[in-house]
Amino acid sequence: MAGRYGIDFGTTNSVASVILHLGSTGQEKVAVLTNRDDQRPHPSVIWYHGTEVIVGRKAKQSLGDRVTGAAGEFVRSPKTLLGSPHGISVGGVTRRPSELAADILLFIRKDALDRNFEGHDFDEAVVSIPVTMRGEARREIRQAALTAGIRIEQFIHEPLAALYGHLRGGGASIDEIARLENQMLLVFDWGGGTLDLTLCRVKHGVLVQIANLGDSTVGGDQFDIRLDRLVRERHEASHPNVDWSKFQPTGKARLIEACEDAKIALSERQTTNVFAPDVLAVQGDAAHIEVTLSRDDLFLTTEDLIRRGLQRIEELLARADASEQDIEFCLATGGTVAMPAIREGLVGIFGPGRCRFSENAATVISEGCAWIAHDRVPLTLAKSISLLHAGDVFVPTIQGGTKLPVAGEQISDHFSFYCVDPRDGFAKFLLARSRWPGDSGDMVPYGQLSVRVDPAVLPLRERLHLTLLIDEDLIVSAKARSDGAGHERIMEIHDLEFGLALSDSKHYSQKRVGITLVATPGDIRIKSNVTDEDDSLKLVPGEIVRECFPLYQSETELQTDEKAYYLPCCQCNRMIFEIIRDGCLACAQNQPDLALKQAELRREKFAKLTAPETWVNESLDPMAAVSGADCSSIPATEQLLARSLTSLGFSIRVTQCFRREGIETIGELTLKTAEEVSGWRNLGTTGFREIKTKLQGMGLSLQ
Repeated sequence: MAGRYGIDFGTTNSVASVILHLGSTGQEKVAVLTNRDDQRPHPSVIWYHGTEVIVGRKAKQSLGDRVTGAAGEFVRSPKTLLGSPHGISVGGVTRRPSELAADILLFIRKDALDRNFEGHDFDEAVVSIPVTMRGEARREIRQAALTAGIRIEQFIHEPLAALYGHLRGGGASIDEIARLENQMLLVFDWGGGTLDLTLCRVKHGVLVQIANLGDSTVGGDQFDIRLDRLVRERHEASHPNVDWSKFQPTGKARLIEACEDAKIALSERQTTNVFAPDVLAVQGDAAHIEVTLSRDDLFLTTEDLIRRGLQRIEELLARADASEQDIEFCLATGGTVAMPAIREGLVGIFGPGRCRFSENAATVISEGCAWIAHDRVPLTLAKSISLLHAGDVFVPTIQGGTKLPVAGEQISDHFSFYCVDPRDGFAKFLLARSRWPGDSGDMVPYGQLSVRVDPAVLPLRERLHLTLLIDEDLIVSAKARSDGAGHERIMEIHDLEFGLALSDSKHYSQKRVGITLVATPGDIRIKSNVTDEDDSLKLVPGEIVRECFPLYQSETELQTDEKAYYLPCCQCNRMIFEIIRDGCLACAQNQPDLALKQAELRREKFAKLTAPETWVNESLDPMAAVSGADCSSIPATEQLLARSLTSLGFSIRVTQCFRREGIETIGELTLKTAEEVSGWRNLGTTGFREIKTKLQGMGLSLQ
């Protein structure tokens, strides 16, 4: 049969694994295809030496400096370049990032084929990716793999692959893994390039990701750089006049590789010797680096990196609203976790009984990919993609538990909605996922689409459409469209969370949930104005529902509140917040006769409006009909008369007249007679009308 194998295409190192059947015994074992010389993964380094392409250990040993990216004829960590729209200049030749990745994958495939595993063509693979990798980079890896003759069956996040590899490699069957139902597991994957954390739980027979966190600033390579700096300081102490500008062509690379070897050695013993001969092009012993380092030296020079990495655990748990006590066990993997100080830190957090340290930390991700490929475990959507509905509930669209597409596949779904409130000319689609699988609890937004709608159309008339498509690279394309305005917007979602279906799982999210958006003080929220119900008048804002639908008599409490807040007072034509802020003399409690008269007028108007024969009276003023602000219950304030006229937004012409007449406050203006004001020079009829209108809006007038 064609071999399906697993590939860990790493920032620092890359390696493949495959599951082999041991003859007639029926047993299976994982074969890790490490470098044959030192049994380590292949360094992710390429050397374009003339027409020859050299990959792996030999390329790393010839590298002149520890760089990330391209330097001369070398490229180190090409994975970090994926997704870039720009070509990379290597040895005077511009190459696409996918070409660089293809050369590493081709090297891995050729090495695998050279092993002569019977029946394995190595043309299909499950490939791991960091939790923070963007969709553009995934597309480029797929293209690179095709160039190398590999068909990527599916992607898997590195921590999830590590967890599955640890459990299956330890002898657990798929059914035994499924028995971890409802237990929370933390994967702490500290590799050479990044630290990745994933919180997982077995839910309804699916090993799902709950939350992910990545940090590329504390990778194991940073530890090597710190040791390189320390070794130089120690060497300089013995040779004060050493000239660090005179490195041999491969001196820097050999020195930092010696530091990496020392880091690994100090995980097993208390002291080690760093020896790199002929590093500098100088005379005498200064040309050779030889320094003794202790485990304490390593800890002291990297203490801040260790502390920052361990603090990421607290950050991830806080994001998931969980605590250390909720974790069944923490799987620590990646080459960097071999450091005793990191292991001690993890034990300090979780205790010795709940820490599992992978003995095959450098290869467990590729082993997990190989087991997933062998077991043909389908990847599923961990959490539903939900849409915020106008009723402040999230409606699941693509359900959690949906099997995600593999190579050559895609899934899509189409949904229709109506615009509840078109007044601002936009319909808002807010897509989100739940913090926990099952769509309960807080919701975390993916993003928002806003499409233009006809602002003149009645609520619940313009039809809206939402199409969601998930492709083989696990990228969601969300397209929203309005029928009336004919407008369309598209966005992509790149940070889906996945699950591994350990058994025949069903969709486990079937209900709508009330809104609980994750927020911090000061945040704002877009109020959704889309609904999938064409008769949901209860969702139409209170200030327009009676205007647009005069026969509507089932007003909700929220609609009543909205009407009271957003419609002006039928007596003074001012908003409720203006009345509360500034007072209103026309409706003041300190004018009881006026207040009683106004209350009586309002009762008469309400009686008229509630009479059945008035509902179809087209001559009825709709704004007066739904007036909600009752100013008679709000006391006036002397502050109103003391307010500056400049705060009222008068025109320049009127403002100049005020300045010329020496009038600064509203109270001073109301002491003037209408005849006196109308005679002001340069005021004119328009300016006089402006003053009268402003005063009337506040319930005031000229003498």
